[in-house]
Amino acid sequence: MEKLLRIILACIIVLIITCGASAGNIYVDNNSPPGGNGSLEHPFQYIQDGIDMAIDGDVVIVADGTYKGV
Repeated sequence: MEKLLRIILACIIVLIITCGASAGNIYVDNNSPPGGNGSLEHPFQYIQDGIDMAIDGDVVIVADGTYKGV
C-alpha cells in the first residue's frame, strides 16, 4: 500500500511541475515572413496572433515598427 501511495504522489508532482512550466514569451515582428510560430527564431507577423496564442503568465514581446491592420 505504501508503494502505491508513493507512485501516486510522484505522478501528482510530475503533473504539477508540467502544468506550471507552460508560461513563456511570444515574439512578434512585423518584418518577419508569414507563418511564424511565435518563437524568437520564427516570430508572428501580427500582434493579434501573439495575443491569440497567449495564455495566463505569457509575455507578448513586440519588435519596434509600424503595425497596420488589413
